[in-house]
Amino acid sequence: MIFSHTQKNRFISTLFTLFIALQISACSTEDSLNAATNNAEQDKQTIDENNTINTVTFSGVDSGSVIEDDDPNNNNLLEVSGTLNITDISDRNANFIASTITGSYGKLDIDITGNWFYTANNNQTTIQKLTAGETLSDRLTVNSISGASHTITITIIGVDETTTPAPNQSALISGVNTGTVMEDIDPDNDNLLEVSAKLNIIDYDAGEAAFIANTIKGTYGSLIIHADGNWHYAANNNQAVIQNLATGEALTDSMTVRSIDSTTHTIQIIILGADEVTINSPAIISGINTGSVTEDIDPDNNGLLEVAAKLNITDSDTGEAAFIAKTISGAYGSLSIDTTGNWNYAASNSQTVIQNLATGATLSDNLTVSSVDGTTHTITITIIGVDENTSTANITLSWVAPVAREDNSALSLSAIAGYKIYYGTTPGQYPNSASINDSSASGYVFNNFSSATYYFVVTTIDTDGRESQYSTEVIISI
Repeated sequence: MIFSHTQKNRFISTLFTLFIALQISACSTEDSLNAATNNAEQDKQTIDENNTINTVTFSGVDSGSVIEDDDPNNNNLLEVSGTLNITDISDRNANFIASTITGSYGKLDIDITGNWFYTANNNQTTIQKLTAGETLSDRLTVNSISGASHTITITIIGVDETTTPAPNQSALISGVNTGTVMEDIDPDNDNLLEVSAKLNIIDYDAGEAAFIANTIKGTYGSLIIHADGNWHYAANNNQAVIQNLATGEALTDSMTVRSIDSTTHTIQIIILGADEVTINSPAIISGINTGSVTEDIDPDNNGLLEVAAKLNITDSDTGEAAFIAKTISGAYGSLSIDTTGNWNYAASNSQTVIQNLATGATLSDNLTVSSVDGTTHTITITIIGVDENTSTANITLSWVAPVAREDNSALSLSAIAGYKIYYGTTPGQYPNSASINDSSASGYVFNNFSSATYYFVVTTIDTDGRESQYSTEVIISI
């Protein structure tokens, strides 16, 4: 391949000869459950030490009941336990403050994960004076580490004092008969909204202090109860009726369990709604975000100083790994970007502010592009000034068409669509290019190049649009 250039005013010619191989790849119900609904709190907001607003949601078990004199382990304590769940938009805050809270009649211990245990001394006079049907309420407030609070309500149920219980009495059932779950809160990722707790039972008739083990279907989910009163509720989170719930809306699922003597008791589950929240992850943008053009360097003689390159984008949110195709006006020129990140900048060379630049003086043009999700990124173009110089030159490049592909198969002239010349003023960087859409072409002339050192490479393009690798770099100084 032969390259030559001629300086206009001095009529001096210099020949550069290089043999370049251009190759193209060949690849081608009985019980009131007001406590549950009253305590079904959600979307509490707190502000942490970084002034970040956190949304806290509580679910699980926040109520229970004990019965006067029901003390299976003979420790004079009335006991009930459960688990309260917490979600926090800030994962590091999704825990409780482990503490012991003293109520009006008993105390409640809670650990950081929400497991709680309530005890009340059965010998208290106020409890022992309760008659059948009378109750006491003990309300105890727990706190998350982010400062959100939630109340657990314990009901103490009275019974009449009797030394000889009448036969065939109904069983007395206490413990936990309510629970809450929340749409989309599924820690084990099994698509089930789940809550578990335990009912307690006493029955003065021998052999009847147990439940009938069973699976009971509710309106939205099902409940499994064991003979000892341990129960587990699960509802499919994907149900449309659940997914359509908005924040503040709720569904109620009631299931009736039975003891051996057929005493019935209702367990009620509250399903809390939550608005669909999209947590946007900003796009990650890389690639080339700078470029430069030089005053009066206009190879295609269109009066524009041009540079092109490409930004890359990744985004973990589906369908957002793209740019907004747009033309952005800068201080001196405009930049067009397509959805894939290819961008092209052009500035009119005739602008006075550009033409008045001296050698070494520069202008900066900052243009901001945006991804589909709103992530912004700035492309900076530097416009380099040169002193006006009448000593310019034309550079003529010549080449010989390649006759073989990478795999050494023959390449006929009819399979060549044209050539592309890439060039720049820095070794290995070719921001400018010229396309020759003529398979028979064997040379190209660049006009009016100012004094500088230029670096050229050439590629061949076949009729299928495939482009060869760069040729060996050629250096031409004017």
